[in-house]
Amino acid sequence: MYREFIDARIRRQGLNGAEVDEKAILSSSMRYKLRKKHPCPVELENELRVKNARLPKRVHDGLNVWLKRHSDNPYPNKAEKEGLSAKLGITPQQVSQVN
Repeated sequence: MYREFIDARIRRQGLNGAEVDEKAILSSSMRYKLRKKHPCPVELENELRVKNARLPKRVHDGLNVWLKRHSDNPYPNKAEKEGLSAKLGITPQQVSQVN
């Protein structure tokens, strides 16, 4: 995003691109002003936002029911993981990470 502004500033100051520290060219206040003037498109903003990492309560309840039934061996095998993931609407990897 800042590339064109950095290049324009380098040209104005008559510097060689190899000898320039880009952070020194654009101060933090200048970067802030640029972000305010040219905000990130909404599509990109939504992609960059951290998604909620928590699983819904119904998923936790379903996994807890399974865990109580299998308290002697609380580690599901591959087939059980696939069954739980299909039943609860999550991926087998999420089943592994919760347990």
